[in-house]
Amino acid sequence: MFQLSGGQRQRVAIAAALAVEPRLLVADEPVSMLDVSVRAGVLRVLLDLRERLGVATLFITHDLALAGVFADRVAVLYLGRVVEEGAAADVIGNPLHPYTRALVEVMPKLGRTHAESRRLLRGEPTNVTAVFAGCRFAPRCPLHEALDRPERCLTEEPALNPTSADHGVRCHFPGTPSPALPTPQSVTVSTTPTEENTP
Repeated sequence: MFQLSGGQRQRVAIAAALAVEPRLLVADEPVSMLDVSVRAGVLRVLLDLRERLGVATLFITHDLALAGVFADRVAVLYLGRVVEEGAAADVIGNPLHPYTRALVEVMPKLGRTHAESRRLLRGEPTNVTAVFAGCRFAPRCPLHEALDRPERCLTEEPALNPTSADHGVRCHFPGTPSPALPTPQSVTVSTTPTEENTP
């Protein structure tokens, strides 16, 4: 096994998982440690297996752009809670939760400079073991700050409410425009798209 490349090891792991003929394949960050060309090959294998064998795949990733390519439906989690879910194209194309919007903000886009693609949230995630009275995202939420910190966000946890037949969001103010996230001053501006920041 030590003689195999990273991509070959992933293929062996997929084959071993399929040996028991599962109806559901859980793929937890299956391409996170692979280079771009190998990632594409492993993804093609997973997509082909899904089509040929009808195996449902739970694809866990931090890469929202990758989820949009692979998944039919997307659920965005923050500190163990689903904050938005729905059809992949709808969630990524029309994000209604401030956290989903922040994830979409950092997705690579052709023609956008590196600095513009690094609009980051302030602060650090709260300890996942903490007891929450309100919205888990409120301490870092740019919308919460822009709305002059509504008490409701800190005292009442929002439900995952449907905003359409196929789209749900856990926010007291879903779809409310939030201010642009701050761009860090320490990031070097690149005007030439590279392989890394092109979709």
